[in-house]
Amino acid sequence: WRFRLKKLPPHSRIFIDEIASDAIQILPQVMMGYSKTAKLLIRGVLENALRHVYFSDHPVEFARMNREGKWYLTADQLCDYAKNHHEFLKTEQKFDAIAQATSLYSSLSAGVHGRRVGDLETRTSLEKIIYEPASAASDAEALRKCTQAANFIIAIFQHEQMSGFLLEDQRLILRTLPQTARQVWKEHEPDSYQ
Repeated sequence: WRFRLKKLPPHSRIFIDEIASDAIQILPQVMMGYSKTAKLLIRGVLENALRHVYFSDHPVEFARMNREGKWYLTADQLCDYAKNHHEFLKTEQKFDAIAQATSLYSSLSAGVHGRRVGDLETRTSLEKIIYEPASAASDAEALRKCTQAANFIIAIFQHEQMSGFLLEDQRLILRTLPQTARQVWKEHEPDSYQ
């Protein structure tokens, strides 16, 4: 996305750049055994996909976010805005990417904040931070779900620009989505306010 989306205003571009920054850090964290850090980064990708949607439409609030240190939107507010955005009213009925993002975000938050004892990762020394295949597989599955939801959200929101991408680039993005989501993207008509 970072190198394909053109002419985005600064109040939306920054979130695409942040997605790229978080994304390149996830797999190294997983491979080093830092599962909590991987969860935090995956959650960041979801947040930034939703922020991209929200702040694209709200430059005044973007300025406020940067001006007022205590002003921010919660993940629930971002999800609610996206669910009710005209670009997603029909698509969410056919492929519920925002609902999936919300569910995954909640699950990742449990892993980050340790809602249950089973979510805690108590480490008493650096040598106890090791690669664990089961943990890595779980993080990889969370990353797959995140990639699917975030790519669908951006693909729908930036449908017009994505339609102008090279065919190879379109295919690369669409292959991260299930067949239903690909079909929804192909049938989507941007800016349908109905």
